[in-house]
Amino acid sequence: MTDDLEAGLREELAARAAATTTSPDALAHIVERTRAMPRRATWWRPVLAVLAAIAVLAVAVTLATRDQEHGPASPEPEQPPYTGPLPPVEPLPDRAPDPTGSVSGLAGTGCEGNADCGGGRPARLDLSRLGLPEELPFPDGIELDDGRRFESTPTGGTAPWGERGMPEWWLVDPANDSRLSLGPGFLETATALPDGRIAAIWREIAEEAEIELRIVDAQARSTRIDLPAGFDPNEIAAGPDGWYAVLGTVDPCCPLQLVLVAPDGAQRRMVLDRDSQTAWGSVRISWGAAGLIAVSPSIPDHPDEGDAGSWVTVVDPAAGEIVASIDGWLGSAWSPDGTGLLVVQPTGPETSRLALLWGPGLAERTDVGTVPAAFTPDGWTAPTPPPP
Repeated sequence: MTDDLEAGLREELAARAAATTTSPDALAHIVERTRAMPRRATWWRPVLAVLAAIAVLAVAVTLATRDQEHGPASPEPEQPPYTGPLPPVEPLPDRAPDPTGSVSGLAGTGCEGNADCGGGRPARLDLSRLGLPEELPFPDGIELDDGRRFESTPTGGTAPWGERGMPEWWLVDPANDSRLSLGPGFLETATALPDGRIAAIWREIAEEAEIELRIVDAQARSTRIDLPAGFDPNEIAAGPDGWYAVLGTVDPCCPLQLVLVAPDGAQRRMVLDRDSQTAWGSVRISWGAAGLIAVSPSIPDHPDEGDAGSWVTVVDPAAGEIVASIDGWLGSAWSPDGTGLLVVQPTGPETSRLALLWGPGLAERTDVGTVPAAFTPDGWTAPTPPPP
């Protein structure tokens, strides 16, 4: 050991031992440095051990004092075992579905070089010819899969826009030529359920009003659904036999959570392996026809800067388990029969590699081709059969 290195090490040890906020990781770093040095001189090793022990003890005292002043961090209480009904889930076959039909999704990335860093335009891709996705107009309101839609109108008459009240929302049903008021407020998203009801994420006008999950009937009458304490809903997906799933967080810094709601109102909560802050935009959720649920960010962040914001998590809602967790890929488009999941891997700001995940645990992957655009699939429609 050189004299300069020895002197530097002794100064660093003295400083670390005197600081009560030193973490054990920092002390371990110093120890690793000493282990990598030549072993010609050994007198300093007992000194290092003593100083490290003093610093660790000081850290423990500091943490104990902090807990006495502020109280220890409260762990999330354990959830009792779920004993309610289970949604149907079919085992995935050992074969890939046919990659045909059209796929809906969002074109663009989280940051495309513009000032507001905005991406995510509605688009559609024909799987029979992987060209540029056809960009679609932004919907006027919130469109439902069954043809109904929610529209909003500003309140306040002819007053300047900034002086008007909150928008009033209307449930429009073209089939019945009806337009029913849901009232003023904020409608974040909505999903049609198989029984005709609508699951909606809603916020009242009242200041500091909580975001709520509501079930809306055909007459636009809504009922609030109680969710776990502190749960902030973000997205909804309709499942089989009257089930639906709600994706959200308890705190923006914490892992995403999934609340499964049975037809009789029973709820099962699952904590996922992903943090909401790893996604640039919203996180999409889709419930496939075979029973599995896919969760993935709606668009990639910066394709040229790594794939930290690209991931897919797949859940078995009956087993209450994560069956697949894939990094570097995005997408939530189940095949029409639910046996395969279409995903993309961003390979640059203007290209995407398309692949199909299939088989038990979605462990198999079949390359579909390359799309000359940034495109994230979130829906898959079977091809229209030719006329007889």
